[in-house]
Amino acid sequence: MKISGTAIVCDHDVDFELEGDNVVFNCNFNELEKLTSAKRDEHGNLYFDGSEHINETYIKGKTTNGRFIYFYVAMSSVDCFRARIICNLYSYYISKFEFSCNAITIYGGDISIIVRNYNEHNINPSKDSIVISFKSNKTYHDVTFKDKTKIKFACYDSFITRSRDKNPIEYVGVIQLIIPATGNIKDFFDYIELSRQFVSYLCFRKDIVFDKVLLGTYNNKTRRVTNEGEYYICNNPEIISVSSIKNKRFIPFNLINRKTSTIIRMIKDNRLYMHHLRDGHKRIHSISGGDVVTLTAGFEYEFDASKIRIPPKPKVKAQIEYLLSRYNSILRSDKINSFGRSTVKNAKKHIDDLMLETKLNWFFKNIPAAFTSAIEKIYKYRDLVFKASEAARRISDARNNFAHGLIKNNFSIEIIYDFLVLEMILYFIQLKRVGITDDDAYLCVCLLFNLDPDL
Repeated sequence: MKISGTAIVCDHDVDFELEGDNVVFNCNFNELEKLTSAKRDEHGNLYFDGSEHINETYIKGKTTNGRFIYFYVAMSSVDCFRARIICNLYSYYISKFEFSCNAITIYGGDISIIVRNYNEHNINPSKDSIVISFKSNKTYHDVTFKDKTKIKFACYDSFITRSRDKNPIEYVGVIQLIIPATGNIKDFFDYIELSRQFVSYLCFRKDIVFDKVLLGTYNNKTRRVTNEGEYYICNNPEIISVSSIKNKRFIPFNLINRKTSTIIRMIKDNRLYMHHLRDGHKRIHSISGGDVVTLTAGFEYEFDASKIRIPPKPKVKAQIEYLLSRYNSILRSDKINSFGRSTVKNAKKHIDDLMLETKLNWFFKNIPAAFTSAIEKIYKYRDLVFKASEAARRISDARNNFAHGLIKNNFSIEIIYDFLVLEMILYFIQLKRVGITDDDAYLCVCLLFNLDPDL
């Protein structure tokens, strides 16, 4: 479907045509210099320094049928011959009214795996399908961010539709946010992406799909939202297959219910390491160089954020001897200059406490016994024996190899399992830092990685 109208670009009125994920702004040739990053050379000809001609921005417009439209532009290119600016979109929003809302309602199949409840449900069969409605109370969580902004966040209304042969057809759930009334479209775009990141964390996946997003006004008396327009997500990932939907991994909402507001706030304030999240279609039996970097960085970030302090070795002399033996080749190198030599010598009293390998060894010694038992079963599956010190060394060596350009094309099966365990530890330490108990954090990790918890 093609939508056309007039938009304001750099304080100029220009005609636009929207189709799919692209919007095209038509203008006069001479206006390109004012609307984009175009410049003129000494001959008066237009030229461009780079490929990004309109910076990431928000553009307001009006359609030919009188509706208001807001574009979130990602990047653009220019067709000089036809004086057209062709933009890719993150998303856009269409409303019958001038923008001013205080509520966001998001419908998505991925959301229901957070709130589904297998204990209480009603089954409503029809000729073509069986609808199983799950009872889930709408509970608002109050969240206050650093800038004092407050929102109410709720997950509710989950149900599953199954065909007569019991194959799952659709998972549907709802997230609703109530925020201070504003006419700033950027705020809403940011909150929608915040919701996606929250679901991503709970589902252990980056490729979260939102089926529909409605913006509106929440009435405190009626406790209802009047929907005034719809938000279209252009960067919405493709829906993954039904078979992969059946096997989704997730952190059960009931286990983190009291800490929901804490998790949302930490994600918003960028205090939770989320670069380690994998795409849903990727399995656990492989590892990439990027995984090596993000997983080790994530572990060290969360370890330091947890303010864990490793007890020093009993004797400074023993620590120095350890460091001298480990870095003997560096200290004797002809290539190291006096500054480098001095730096290594001055660091030797405490560098052991800063090493990835030492942090991993400390953590392996302090996780619950049931967690260690679960890890041992993973290795036993491939007739391997888990030894914490050896796993810590392999992980540290792999990270150092990539950091220093010694990239290996093939990883051993031990390394693949080592980094699978590191993913588990990363989630465990994050959940602990959020305030989840050891037992619940361990149970969440087991559910994420399809393990049988041994409690």
